[in-house]
Amino acid sequence: MLRQIASKRCKRTQAAWHRVHAPGYHDALVLPVSEHSRFPTGAGFVHDFSRIPVRGGRNDAPVAFSTAVPGQDLPSPMPMREAAASDPAEREVPVQVLPPESGGACVTDERLPARQTGVMPQQGLVHDGFEMLIDWREEPPTCRCTCGEYRQYVRGHLIVNGRRVGKRLFDGVSLEENTFHEDADDHGAPYGHRIGYSNKADDTFADVGPSLSTRETACSYRGHDTPGVSVPPGSQVDMHLYFKGQAYDRCRRVFGPVHRWESVWDGPVP
Repeated sequence: MLRQIASKRCKRTQAAWHRVHAPGYHDALVLPVSEHSRFPTGAGFVHDFSRIPVRGGRNDAPVAFSTAVPGQDLPSPMPMREAAASDPAEREVPVQVLPPESGGACVTDERLPARQTGVMPQQGLVHDGFEMLIDWREEPPTCRCTCGEYRQYVRGHLIVNGRRVGKRLFDGVSLEENTFHEDADDHGAPYGHRIGYSNKADDTFADVGPSLSTRETACSYRGHDTPGVSVPPGSQVDMHLYFKGQAYDRCRRVFGPVHRWESVWDGPVP
């Protein structure tokens, strides 16, 4: 009886040895696992994968795995990038991308910012004011106004009487001291996106003079921003906001030159 049991165990060991050396199996010795040792006491249910073949593709070719997220595109590098790992432009995914053969955005003039007033504290208000102006030209098939957009990013802080004041930006993120995030108006809408938004006083795509152009096709962008905070008179306000503005070509998915400016106030408010 003992010889028969030993003989059966030997045959099972030899069979396992031949299986792992067969085509499509890893070159490793897999010893049989007893019924009592397969599921250790108290460990719960455990799958035993010791005898499952690991194959490649056809003819056992290596299989490549990707961790990329479907549909996640990265734009071309942006000039003068800083803090690339946290820069929102690094992760920018346009709402609508036109085919490359449709041309791209050809900027003729950009003033970022234009007519900045500087911070003016008055009657419980501390705010700056500036405009964002970009013009493109329409010369198909090379230049298409519809490809041109604007992107604005901000970082910094707002502190009132020693307490930090939160500010919600585009896509629900909050203002941070050291990381740029895409800016938004008081309603959470971003500046300079053509698709999905309507023209309003502080964010307009239009053509100068009589024209039937729409937000999607106009050759001029006119934006206006008044960053600041409303506080009781006599409050102490520390406001330091760093802005970054760029023209954006949504057809070619590239950014224009970086323009930087700041809004600063540190003192009492009348």
